[in-house]
Amino acid sequence: MSYHIQEINRRIQADPKEFVDACDAAYAEKIERAARAIADNVHTCPIVLLSGPSGSGKTTTAMKIAEALRKMGIGSQSLAMDDYFRTVNPRTATLDMWANVRRGEKRFISPFKERANLMFDSSFPCEVSILKNYAAPLLAAVPEGAERYAEIRSILPALERFETIDPALLAPESMLREFIGGGVYSY
Repeated sequence: MSYHIQEINRRIQADPKEFVDACDAAYAEKIERAARAIADNVHTCPIVLLSGPSGSGKTTTAMKIAEALRKMGIGSQSLAMDDYFRTVNPRTATLDMWANVRRGEKRFISPFKERANLMFDSSFPCEVSILKNYAAPLLAAVPEGAERYAEIRSILPALERFETIDPALLAPESMLREFIGGGVYSY
């Protein structure tokens, strides 16, 4: 899905809370559609696989789909691989592994995504404006001479183009809480 920065910034300037709530509502509707599709096919397709790139919200999405299925009277179990990829220093893990993550996405996810019974875009139009509160200071703190310094620091000007949204406007049950904490789910 594509987003337009001018529209994102316009909505943030007009009413950031309404924009955040609208983004969460759109995601909740996707969850309901996915749960209905699973429920409609539960007898012919009892196993559902969820795949996507690192940091795309798969864990929270799986939990939310499971909740929606329970409300429909359908039980489910989740098997997550999150712990398999934990490192000694999770703060630097994604940056250190980024090339491998992107290579794996291009090799094992992108070529097959059109074969999926359901494609679920878990991105939020408001996510950059919220996550920049955390990302910008981390990126600015990367010391000169660090591996991939120029690439990492080149992200900062792009972040500056987005209006900032206070993370406190996010509801505790928002999927974006998976990345910043303060949410209702345990990982």
